Amino acid sequence: MEYEFDYYLINNTGEPNVPSLKCNDEIISKGIRFIHKREHVDIKEPVYLTLNPPIPSKPNLDVDYLQLPSAVFSQKIYDALSPLNIEGYQLVPAIITGKKTRPFGKTKEYKNFWIENAYTRLESFDKENSIYEICPLTKRWGKIEKILIDRKILENIPLRNRLVFRSMETFEFVFYHKTVVDAIMSVDPINIR
Repeated sequence: MEYEFDYYLINNTGEPNVPSLKCNDEIISKGIRFIHKREHVDIKEPVYLTLNPPIPSKPNLDVDYLQLPSAVFSQKIYDALSPLNIEGYQLVPAIITGKKTRPFGKTKEYKNFWIENAYTRLESFDKENSIYEICPLTKRWGKIEKILIDRKILENIPLRNRLVFRSMETFEFVFYHKTVVDAIMSVDPINIR
C-alpha cells in the first residue's frame, strides 16, 4: 500500500469562539477516566462534558471537533468513521452542557457528540531520529521538538490494527492513518486540520 505509513495528528483550526471542554463534575456520570484504559469500555449512557473556562461570550459548538485529552467529534464525523470498524478504537456518546440561559437558569445541552477512546497503544517513535527528552519521573517523552515514526516497528503490525493508536512514548498523541483522515475530511469538517 502506497500510504501504509502516513499518519497524522488532528488539531483544531482555531474557529472563533470554540470553547475547550472538561468533564462535567456536576452531573453524576462515570466521567472520562476510560480514556486512560487500554481496553474497550462498556458505556451505555452518554458521558457529560462541559465548557472549560475561560468560556467565550458566545460559545460556538457548531463544529465537528473539540479538544479534551481525547478528541470529541460531531455526529457527522462519527458517521464517517463508523463504517471503518477501527480496531482498538471506540467512540462513546457525549453530551456537552453549556452556559445557563436567562432568566430561569436552564442549562443548554448539546447532544450528538462522541468522545474517542483510542485504546490501542503502540511504541512507535524512532528514538534515534526524533528530538525529545525523557521525563525522569514518568519515563515518557517530553519537550518534543520532532517526532518520526519508526516504520520497522509498524511494519510488523497489520494495518487494520494500527489505523488509530495512542503512542506509548507519550499518551497525549493519537495518530490517525491516512485512510481515517481521508474519511474525516470527506465530510468537509469544521474546526479540524
